[in-house]
This record gives sequence, structure tokens and C-alpha cells, in this order.
Amino acid sequence: MKLSITVPEEVFLLSIDSEGQQLDLKEFDVVLAGAILMELALQNCIDTDFDYIIPDKNISTNHPLLNKYVKDIHNIGQKKPISFWIHRILDEMGEVKTSIISGLVDKGMIKVENERVLLLFTSKKYPILRNSQVKEVKIRIRELVFSDTIPDFRDLVIVSLIHYAEITFVLFTEEEANQYRERIAQLAKMDLIGQAIASNLSGIAMSVKARERLGKNAENADEKFDTLIARKKEELGIADNENLPVWLQKGTPQGHKTLEFIAVHDTIAFDFNTKTKDYFLL
Repeated sequence: MKLSITVPEEVFLLSIDSEGQQLDLKEFDVVLAGAILMELALQNCIDTDFDYIIPDKNISTNHPLLNKYVKDIHNIGQKKPISFWIHRILDEMGEVKTSIISGLVDKGMIKVENERVLLLFTSKKYPILRNSQVKEVKIRIRELVFSDTIPDFRDLVIVSLIHYAEITFVLFTEEEANQYRERIAQLAKMDLIGQAIASNLSGIAMSVKARERLGKNAENADEKFDTLIARKKEELGIADNENLPVWLQKGTPQGHKTLEFIAVHDTIAFDFNTKTKDYFLL
């Protein structure tokens, strides 16, 4: 029987080196969250516009992790910002990784020894996919970027994820990334679903990175952001968060940049220039 590989499974495999060590990179968790939403879109379980996840077909997939999020999205029953679901998945990342590892073990692609994840595939193809020539994702994406071949849709999704989250270094050297920068960007833009989801990753990844780097200040940034929002709502006479300026809307790419600014400077004594998109301290 031919077994399929999901986008989040392939993305997870990108984080493991030949020694079974995983990248200690918080941004990668954001990419993994985006990959789950991408897979749900590919399986027609959700629809998207540029800002929102919209429930589509409430169908069963072949993976318990994906089924969980299909159920969660349809239980809410209304569209939510893409960033809402990325943060929701990030909050459950421990369980997410456990489920992905379990699925990959069942498919014979990895094994776990002494808490290390060991790859079982060769440098040419996944051994579990008998009678097929499905190449390892790292090799596949590199070959795609280095050539002018027609891309597979799922490969476009993975290129979009690593491009928008700015982690091309997991697949390419600095010299290669610079040389093929235009090709990578071109491929990333070919996937409209990928653009909608992946373009939300950059601001969220920066916010996650700020939390890791700044410790306590970053932990308090959310509370400070809430205080700033309350003040601005009073100043502007706004009752609904959705009517706030976009830089004050949590969950938007610009909102994540605001959160990072608060985390970095540990203050809400600042303002935002809507024309230049710059923050400035008061």
C-alpha cells in the first residue's frame, strides 16, 4: 500500500540532521504550524483569503493531528484570522510534534532512540513509499530551486513556508540563497494559498524570537500591548477591536511587529507613523 507524506511531516523532517539532532529554532515551530494549515487547505478542509481561515469540508484525513484541527476549526464554525490558528497550534506544539513523530515512526521514516529522532531514509527516496520515486524533501526542494522544472504544488507550499519565515538557511548555504534569491521568491509567489498563510509567518516568527531573546520583558509585552490598546480605544472612541488601526490589532502581521517593538523597548510610550510604517518613541 502506498503511504502519503503530509506537508507538516516533510517540514518536520527538514528540522532533523543526519545525526538525529533537531534544529533549536523557535521560528521552526511557526513554520510547522503554517504547514498544518497548508495541508488542511490542500485537502479542502479549509479555505482562505489573504487574512482568514474559513471552514470548508468537514472531512476526515488520514492523520489524527489533521483531524483534530479540522474538528477544532469546524467547531468554531466561523472564519478566524490566519494568525489566530497559527498561535493556537503554537500553544499546542508539544502535542503537535508528538503526533507528527508518531506518524513518521508508523510510516517507517524515523525511529526514536534515547530521545533522539533518527532518519531511516536514504539520500534518494523514502523507503516506505514502495514502487515510487518520492525523493527526500531536502533534495527535492534544492533540485527545484536549482533548475527550471515545473514545480509540484506541494513543493511550492514548502518553498513558500521557508521563504516567508526567512529560514532558507535550513536548505541552502548563504551563497546559494543569495544566488537563487529571485528564483525562491518567484516559486513562493506561485502558490496563492501558500502566500496567504505563509505571509503571516514572518511577523509571528519575529514575535516568537523576541520572546525567546528578551525573556521577562517579552513575557510582559502582551500585557503592555493590552494596556496600549485600551488607552487607544478610549482616545479614539472605539469599542470594537476590529475597528482599531491595523498596527494595534493583535494577530495581524503589523500587530506582531508592534508586539516585538514593545518587547524590545519595554515600553508603550511610542507611536506609529502610518505613512512610513515606522515606530517612534515618545
